[in-house]
Amino acid sequence: MRVYAIGDLHGHLEALQAMHLKIDMHLSDYPIEKAVIIYLGDYIDRGPESAQIVERLSLLQKEISPISRHFIKGNHEWALQEFLEHPLQCGPYYLKWGGLETVESYGVEIPSHVTQSAIIQGAILPAEYERLSLSLKEKIPPHHIEFLDSLEYSLQIGGYLFVHAGIRPKVPLKEQDPQDLMRIRDDFLAYTHAHEYRVVHGHTITPDVVIKDNRIGLDTGFFETGRLSCGVLEKERVDILQIQKEIFNPWIRP
Repeated sequence: MRVYAIGDLHGHLEALQAMHLKIDMHLSDYPIEKAVIIYLGDYIDRGPESAQIVERLSLLQKEISPISRHFIKGNHEWALQEFLEHPLQCGPYYLKWGGLETVESYGVEIPSHVTQSAIIQGAILPAEYERLSLSLKEKIPPHHIEFLDSLEYSLQIGGYLFVHAGIRPKVPLKEQDPQDLMRIRDDFLAYTHAHEYRVVHGHTITPDVVIKDNRIGLDTGFFETGRLSCGVLEKERVDILQIQKEIFNPWIRP
């Protein structure tokens, strides 16, 4: 078995398509009996094509294919669901996190006064958050909601544990708080001892992939850096596939 784990996409469909092609090329060069692709969450927000990415992933989820696929829930997917249900409480921070781009990607018209700066300054009236949430509910397809509801908090394969953000050190997997799995940073990143599993995660942006004995960090911040990373895990071997926006030609091999 070989696992391909793809880092945070944040609303960039072309990057996803290029990485899929990169994986296809890798499988062609190095065939294997069973391949698994794991998407580590944060598919939406910040980029212009969140709706299109959810559409593509939801179709892949139902596709009959020799490649198994698993989809992890990130804090941005969770926040979108919260915004749909609790716009007054969640609107200010969700739209500030890049949710404004997601709302717009679904065809909701954004008034000119609703800007990132106005949201950060607290200058948006509560009724505006309710209006945007209601408009998004009317636009978002039911199968997108089903996809968001189906996302997994974690997945264990062999000696690896796949999550979006990390785990709470010294806490058994079955007792982990989903909020930690989606959002933890400092306590997890600073921990240098072995966990129950080697943790493969995204969420925390680093200039390049982080490979340590107890964790592998794959969020290289495509929306900021133009670099999307994928970990290739086979037994004890760890390789990396990357897409760089400036080149953005998956036929160029690293």
